[in-house]
Amino acid sequence: TAGAALEAHYGESSIEHAGRIATHLYEAGDRERAATYFARSAERRLESRQLEGAARDYARAIGLCEPRNRDPSELAAWLSGLAAAVRLVRAAPEAVELCERVIARADASGDAPLRVAVRVHAGRVLGAVHMIDLARAQFSAAEQIAGTDDVLVKLVLSAAAELASRQGDFRRSLTLYERLEKLVGTFGSKQEEHKTLVGLAQARAAIGDRRGALSCLARAERLLPADAPSACERQRVRGLIDYFAADHRAASAAVELAIDAARHLGLTYEVAENLHTLGEIFIRLDDLPRAYGALKQALALTDESGHERLAVYCRTFLAFLDAVAGDRDADKRLREGILYAEANDFTWDRLSGHWLQALLSARRGASDAARIEYQKLLELAREAGNQLVERDCERALSGFGRG
Repeated sequence: TAGAALEAHYGESSIEHAGRIATHLYEAGDRERAATYFARSAERRLESRQLEGAARDYARAIGLCEPRNRDPSELAAWLSGLAAAVRLVRAAPEAVELCERVIARADASGDAPLRVAVRVHAGRVLGAVHMIDLARAQFSAAEQIAGTDDVLVKLVLSAAAELASRQGDFRRSLTLYERLEKLVGTFGSKQEEHKTLVGLAQARAAIGDRRGALSCLARAERLLPADAPSACERQRVRGLIDYFAADHRAASAAVELAIDAARHLGLTYEVAENLHTLGEIFIRLDDLPRAYGALKQALALTDESGHERLAVYCRTFLAFLDAVAGDRDADKRLREGILYAEANDFTWDRLSGHWLQALLSARRGASDAARIEYQKLLELAREAGNQLVERDCERALSGFGRG
């Protein structure tokens, strides 16, 4: 076959052409060898930080192979690679099925540490694509298997804390990070510690600890100073630190740098997410035309790449802007966005939706409706540990009078 011919032609350097060989082997019907070469291609892409290609090739490798014919540790490594790539890419078609294939093989091995590890990897994959409940279930199962092994428990808590922070449940995230800090043992890698510090920085920023957040970010930078995707992620969080501190002009400048960095790396989701953040910042600065432009750009990217959660989130903000402009049909779209966030337990999205609803009522002069919305939102913000929204509510309610 063409794949075998290429393999023979390149010899020891075949790894450098693994993607091409894998494609030819797959077209020839040799699924097992194609899977091996897709995994090799994915590994090279991950090392060179071509994350979207790495995610695609790891998914192909896991999907093509026959798990029972593979060493479970090999499959675990592939799933770990997929989790690392998907963390910023945020897309993995058939994620549930891919994770289940690897978990079943690990369970058959009876190796407890491996069973924990693959569930953590699976939870990270599922969390990255916003399957929150499924991700939590994997972390819960992993912690149960880990038992009293602090090293394994630490692995689980780190992933669960990151998920809670991404979800916007910062109080839960900090609780998990505090449990994590009490456990002995070291992180498995610099990448693992970097993830934890970045997540902790975001959580600390959300609860109002700007100094602590910046300290975590500085520690993270010392770990991986030259890794471009990690620097891109830190730049995004730097923008969020200013955002949570209500320094919106500084936040907009930082987020624009994050957008540029993500574009340079070809990280579509990161570009869209940062554009959405920029849109919200412009709303807070009452620069609605620029907010509309940023959010429309974000929506175009999410629609193109199929990121449902972020697409709905963008539409919710655009509905607010349309409603401000006088489109009464937009009220329904805004409510639909809130209901979607509530149904999927997307805490941050839910808070934002209620904030927009309260803001809209206030702009229309509907003081009673705005007061009720802000009172409801205040409780939600306190539960989630979102100090920015909490301060928004307290400021608005003091203007209305709490009676």
